[in-house]
Amino acid sequence: MAISLSWHHPHYSDDDINTPIDRILSENIMMAMSSVSMHDKTPRSWINSIYFAYADDLTFYILTYPTSEHIRNITVNPSVALAIASPQVPDQYKVGLQIAGTCTAVKNSEIVRATAIYATRFPWLGDFIRDIADWETTTLVSRLYKITPQRIKMFTERQIGTEMWIDLRL
Repeated sequence: MAISLSWHHPHYSDDDINTPIDRILSENIMMAMSSVSMHDKTPRSWINSIYFAYADDLTFYILTYPTSEHIRNITVNPSVALAIASPQVPDQYKVGLQIAGTCTAVKNSEIVRATAIYATRFPWLGDFIRDIADWETTTLVSRLYKITPQRIKMFTERQIGTEMWIDLRL
């Protein structure tokens, strides 16, 4: 899958942005995701590592337990932050994405698309879900959730310079 979004960035071409995003996403299958809950009117952060799939419009899909701490958090506050980066040694150029967006349960009207995207990246899902109706009868407890990015901070230091990043809005 190739990312081919139009960014209208004043300094970088769409290809200068889409190519590294596509490379970072295709080379990584896990990301860090943070969420925030409110305990006694005090915000408390939570972070988890999670496998992800993504669409060419940069919608992300995760499969996780509905009772997990991060999902309990997003049912109250859908705001999430993501970090995706390849393992690097300290003297290499930084390459990665930091993303802010919202996370919601995948709606019935989106389940066909979300299932296809996730199963393409993680074919084992087909052991549980062969048909969309299987979501109603599966022994799989996890469910699909959608992350819609609103802001992306992209680090590609070899391309744009040391300690430089491109800030993008969707």
